[in-house]
Amino acid sequence: MSTGSPPGTNYETMEPLQSIEIEPQSLIDVFEPKEWPGRIGLWRAALQIPMPPAYSTGGIAIPDEYREDQEYASYIGMVRDMGPLCFRSKTRGGIELAQDEGFKVGDWVMVGKHQGERFRTLDNTLWIVISDTQYIAVLDNPAAFDCMSL
Repeated sequence: MSTGSPPGTNYETMEPLQSIEIEPQSLIDVFEPKEWPGRIGLWRAALQIPMPPAYSTGGIAIPDEYREDQEYASYIGMVRDMGPLCFRSKTRGGIELAQDEGFKVGDWVMVGKHQGERFRTLDNTLWIVISDTQYIAVLDNPAAFDCMSL
């Protein structure tokens, strides 16, 4: 007669399952820069967003749902391309933007959670296209920020 438990188990004597810790890994360390696959328009910039790894440093598979949440919450990216008018025009309020005060290709930039247009290319690279006024800060050390857990 079956009691509903899997063969070879006794729930009265089974020890509690041990939790498995996912080892933290800096996304900056595993980041692979890619080229922007086109021409960016006017005063916009293309940021490549670090993709969460599929496995922890200990070899444990990270669930897709967790990785998708991390991708959505991301707000730090590397500038991969800039339009010809980026930091060379005036804002709608008439403020002159100076090229030396903004970011440049290769800089790590922090943007607001809902800033820019997010999309993914066919090679599964995550991108955000922002205007030159939509960034919050240029980061000297992006690994110092926990950019994927909001």
